[in-house]
Amino acid sequence: ANGRAAGMPETYAYWTGSFDGTAFTADSTRPQWLDQGFDWYAGVTWEDPSAPSDRRFGMAWMNNWAYADTTPTWASDGFNGTDSIVRQITLKHYADGYALASQPTPALASHTASVTNLGTIQVNGGPVPLTYHGTAYQLDTDVSWTQLDNIGLQLRVSADGTRHADTGIYHDYSYLNRRQTGEPDTTGTRGESHAPWDPGKTSAHLRILVDRTTIEVF
Repeated sequence: ANGRAAGMPETYAYWTGSFDGTAFTADSTRPQWLDQGFDWYAGVTWEDPSAPSDRRFGMAWMNNWAYADTTPTWASDGFNGTDSIVRQITLKHYADGYALASQPTPALASHTASVTNLGTIQVNGGPVPLTYHGTAYQLDTDVSWTQLDNIGLQLRVSADGTRHADTGIYHDYSYLNRRQTGEPDTTGTRGESHAPWDPGKTSAHLRILVDRTTIEVF
């Protein structure tokens, strides 16, 4: 769905509600969104045939019609756009109602080539370099804080430090900022995506999938 005109994402809209066998009654007239980024369009979902009532998966086109023909990969790699990691989708019950949650499919673990433990790292103010360099990797980290202004990571930093993507948590939203990457949107209006965050929380588990041309944050 394209919710840009209403200030909503341009990703996968859905409604929760009740079904009596004939009619569906939505909990709200406004949809919820399965992804808060700019590049998870035309999403499709399907059931696990071995457990159709318990497991459902989804994936989408990692592109946007606003810049579909100007992505950075078009000339250099001979292709335009790519598909997201397959996600496992579950229905969660929260204090304010139901919502869909998604995480990379557990089957992704079978493609892990190696694991590097970076240990426990304390940060107080300025940046702390991580002792890892890679092109395609998954970063799992538990972060916690006593005073939060902005906690995050810089990913795919160039040798001179001028190119990088930034992801983290700031007050009441999580973010992915790609303004320093040569982003495809020349209007500059889609440089940083936000997802709602509960400012009362003091910890988070970040799962970040990085590839040559994509970053997916959970």
